[in-house]
Amino acid sequence: MSSSSTDRFPGLPEDTGTDTGSGDRPAPAGSPARADSSASAAARPAASLSDAKRALLAQRLRGGRARARAAQAVARRPEGTVPPLSFAQERLWFMEQFAPGTAAYNIPVARRLRGPLDLPALRRALDAVVARHETLRTRYPATDDGRPVLEIAEPAPFDLRTADAEDEAHAARLVDELGALPFDLVTGPLMHGLLVRLAA
Repeated sequence: MSSSSTDRFPGLPEDTGTDTGSGDRPAPAGSPARADSSASAAARPAASLSDAKRALLAQRLRGGRARARAAQAVARRPEGTVPPLSFAQERLWFMEQFAPGTAAYNIPVARRLRGPLDLPALRRALDAVVARHETLRTRYPATDDGRPVLEIAEPAPFDLRTADAEDEAHAARLVDELGALPFDLVTGPLMHGLLVRLAA
């Protein structure tokens, strides 16, 4: 076979066993020579600019980055102002007007704790969570013209109730009953908790 293997089998590398790369054959992709030439080609347009144009280009690039940072920043809400309802909050309020007293949108969460429990520490932790997150202290009364508004209550101790259960089934019933209780969007609060103690 007088022709190289790549003539008849495209995609196979050429046999370079006797070639040192110093001939007329182009350097393979990824070689230092090819990489150097590519970098030089990419640098030529910038190198051909005058000093004034390079300075203008640098200024434009800095301005673009500054504008991007400004667009991503979220302005802090001024103290004393009430934020508007989000789309999800408006939808929830509308569904409550459409079907008052429903628990369909409740999100019950149950966690099992094992071992000794420091109840005062648990209460302090829950109080801190409620104080930190305004959404847990929010209620949605309506104005005289029937539009919902968002009111944020001051931090207050979280109402963690306690109950005793005879067995696992009894504990599950207590949790299900609490999860089925509707919330009052007008008066709040929109979060409640129950600590169930299982009999030893």
